[in-house]
Amino acid sequence: MKCSEIIKLMEKVAPPEYACNWDNCGLLVGRKDKEVKKIMVALDATRNVIDQARIQNVDMLITHHPMIFSGMKKVTYDDFIGRKVMMLVANDISYYAAHTNMDAAVMADIAADRIELINAKPLEVTYSEQLLKIAVFVPVDSADKVRNAMTNEGAGYIGEYSSCTFNAEGQGTFLPI
Repeated sequence: MKCSEIIKLMEKVAPPEYACNWDNCGLLVGRKDKEVKKIMVALDATRNVIDQARIQNVDMLITHHPMIFSGMKKVTYDDFIGRKVMMLVANDISYYAAHTNMDAAVMADIAADRIELINAKPLEVTYSEQLLKIAVFVPVDSADKVRNAMTNEGAGYIGEYSSCTFNAEGQGTFLPI
């Protein structure tokens, strides 16, 4: 399986738009076109974790906490993050992090359930989907044709549902000016 396919699966579970704006999630090191046969999952990309991934011939490392939080101006062995980036690159290990997007999409609910919280609510909403409403007035006998044309072009997607529409018959009025 390609790294890009694993990323799609990860982002289906924890969409990147759910991440806080200060976070750095996604593919942080490596190639999307890399063939992945072996994945390691860890909390952090520590030196020991990367060493273990290298020894075990891991193709992709997935962590919760991102190793890189802000822009790097250089990647050298003089910097502990630079050393880890260079180790990943030298061993052709793709590195992906899912942090606050995973917290918002999955982890918060699991933790709340585990400790039996009642009336749990988010502290911060990191993403809300903007929906647009399209109203179209057509003759009744053309409604199916217009609806199908619109949904075939991508209208009517809400979450995991497609072809979301609403029909209502009515009588219009107008006053000429």
